[in-house]
Amino acid sequence: QSDIGDYFYAIDSGIYEASIENEKTKSKEVIKRYENCGSFGEIALMCNIPRQATVTAVSEGALWTLDRNTFREFVTRKAHQRRMWCQELMSSVPIFRYLNEDE
Repeated sequence: QSDIGDYFYAIDSGIYEASIENEKTKSKEVIKRYENCGSFGEIALMCNIPRQATVTAVSEGALWTLDRNTFREFVTRKAHQRRMWCQELMSSVPIFRYLNEDE
């Protein structure tokens, strides 16, 4: 929590808990539990903000990681592919054929 986001994490196995620390009382509240699947870290990377929670391993497990640059490249590429798919779909609908790209 509050650290700079540097990685996106995908859970391969294990149990993990995401918690938020109350700054006044210093107590931690578990807000999400991951059991052998899930991912985290994307909000900090996409929005360029500090991490909003701390994720702690409750059992042994394995994680896959993507660094910031690889994650952003992947997200950008996927967004472009989706945009192209939507444009193709729209152009296949007869009523939309007469619209230009800006419309």
